[in-house]
Amino acid sequence: MLMGLDAVVEELGTTIRNRVPMIDQARIIYDWMLEHVRYDDARKRALDAGLDEGYPRHPEETLRIQRGVCSDQSLLYVTICRSLGIPASYAHVSRDEKGQPINHAMAVVHHPDRELQVDPAMRIFNAHHQEYEINDIVVPALRHQQYLSSSMILKPLAVAALATIAWFGYQYAPSFQGKRITAAETENAIKFYTKNGELTVSIDADAKTVWKEALFFTETKEGDANDHELLDILLRADADADNRLTLSEAKAIRDRARATYVRR
Repeated sequence: MLMGLDAVVEELGTTIRNRVPMIDQARIIYDWMLEHVRYDDARKRALDAGLDEGYPRHPEETLRIQRGVCSDQSLLYVTICRSLGIPASYAHVSRDEKGQPINHAMAVVHHPDRELQVDPAMRIFNAHHQEYEINDIVVPALRHQQYLSSSMILKPLAVAALATIAWFGYQYAPSFQGKRITAAETENAIKFYTKNGELTVSIDADAKTVWKEALFFTETKEGDANDHELLDILLRADADADNRLTLSEAKAIRDRARATYVRR
């Protein structure tokens, strides 16, 4: 049965709840991946022919079509692990287990005793690739692509939801009407409404005070904050991609806004 990411995380969370060793939890997720996600041979051919840019698919999309190349599968695995509290990272492999040069992706689970290589595309749990590099920038970069890209194709079922979002933005954020990206604040969150979906970022009182300073630096002469620029800065600052703005991240946003944009 086709499941969304939240449903998958909930199902696997129930399964691993009583499995204390991290390696057992990682193995259960790996086994689930092998059963539900197959290798995407068509995309691999497109990549080899230069017809595909090679960006990892969003985990939701990989789940929807139930297939993916190494980057797609590795990112999905890392996303599920992190959602369940298992420390994991996306990694680029440059030399495989035999020491041969390769352009490949896998997941790395940060076990207290050692780094556990998990390679769902090659169907290897506890791989021993000789050279690899952690590349956690993939996760925030993917969110950046999702919310700021103008070329993302929306699913038909999202149309009604986005219509509701647009109405909400019109009613509650009138100063941002007519812009492609709009922002609205609640007591403990900032909501961004884009043509590709809604992003809600939680924020505490101290971080919100610093966020207000960032707004100042991106304001136009009419007094409206440029929400496209703010979202761009926020996605780059939220390196752990947890949709929660800490005080240190808010300060990074403020400092970048101050350095990049001049009050006009």
